[in-house]
Parts: sequence; C-alpha cells; structure tokens
Amino acid sequence: MQVFVFRSRRDTSVLEFTTRRGGGNLPAEFAIWEPVERLSLLPGIPVAGAAVGSETILADIQRDGFCVTRSI
Repeated sequence: MQVFVFRSRRDTSVLEFTTRRGGGNLPAEFAIWEPVERLSLLPGIPVAGAAVGSETILADIQRDGFCVTRSI
C-alpha cells in the first residue's frame, strides 16, 4: 500500500501515516502537519523511525484512514 508520512510541527515526535497525499484527514490535535516522505508498506516490513510496525499502521489506516504514532 502506498502511504504518505507526515510529522507534527506541534510535537515533532508524532508521525502520521495516511493514503491521502495532501493529508486532509489528519487529526487537528497535532496540526500543523509537514509532509516527510512516501512509502510502499507491506505487512511484516519494519518501518524505520516509527514506534509501531507496518501491520499496525496498515490496520489503523484501514480502520480510521490514518495512523498516528511516535517516532523512535
């Protein structure tokens, strides 16, 4: 799955993953969001810099449209 990664300016330890290129579905709680990169995620693949794995990210995106986590 192609996902876009954003970092919160309010709390730079917060990352967000979404399938929406512009990040229009990101939670306002941590806005302003800055785009970081675009990734191709597959289950079982480690995600460098994220506190959770690809399975959690993909499940959250499927359920909520995005995944918010901390960077490590």
